[in-house]
Amino acid sequence: MALSLVDFERRTPTPADWIIPNLLTRHNTLFLMGQPKKSCKSWLFLAAAWDLAEGLPIWGITSLRPERAMRTVYFTQEDSEDNIHTRIHAHLDVGHRPANDGVWVVPKNLNIKLDTATGRRLVQDELDGVREKVGAIDLVMFDPMRRIHNGNENDSETIAEMWDVIDRIHKRYDCATAISHHTVKPPRGDAREGWDPTDPFTGRGSGDIYGGGDAFVVVVPGAMAKDMMSRRIGAYFESKREQQMAPALLRVDFNTGKVEHLGRGEEPANTEPSEEGKKDLTFDATGSYNSGV
Repeated sequence: MALSLVDFERRTPTPADWIIPNLLTRHNTLFLMGQPKKSCKSWLFLAAAWDLAEGLPIWGITSLRPERAMRTVYFTQEDSEDNIHTRIHAHLDVGHRPANDGVWVVPKNLNIKLDTATGRRLVQDELDGVREKVGAIDLVMFDPMRRIHNGNENDSETIAEMWDVIDRIHKRYDCATAISHHTVKPPRGDAREGWDPTDPFTGRGSGDIYGGGDAFVVVVPGAMAKDMMSRRIGAYFESKREQQMAPALLRVDFNTGKVEHLGRGEEPANTEPSEEGKKDLTFDATGSYNSGV
């Protein structure tokens, strides 16, 4: 029903139902974007789901603490059951995180697609099964986007159809969604001038991906630690629903699965970073993250 400006003047808005405070609300979609290799998107997704299940700040960033524990179903389309088993046991055995029923993982099944009847039925069966066993679902993760459809991601009609299915998931399960997505290859030579690897528009495919998304986290990898067991990551946030956040410097530990917040990610976006922060969050000539490692 159409509303007049007078109606809006009198209207009381519904309080935001945050899944991830300051970033993602229920019935909305977040994209975690980064290059196909080295950006640790799958490690970040699993750690975020575990943080939500425990009611802890996402990746240790205090402004991203959920109001309560949240349940996530994670479709990991690049990890077989054995692959994800290894990641999970890094958290369990070395990180000493307790198991819980707040994270449910669906291992790789390339028949799971949002643009086929069979694929949609598989998604629905998995989500229905979790809901019947333990109750409400707050967040559904798909990792990565390229593995959940057969279409051309540069085609706006393909993406529009994906948004239709995502909307049905939101309504059926009263949840939010998060999707990992690859960025384009960096330009070479003179074309690199002005290119910003932290911009959500570096995501591959149609502009309707950005147009339909509600929140974006672009991650840019830094150098691997000398022992090869951790990597620093620059995380850059954009939200269409809330005040913008400053970048965060993260460290992903492959031994424990832990994601540690090293930088100051809570100050307003117009705050000048510290000198140390400027060193931590700069890029070298190749567009790689200069982590100081």
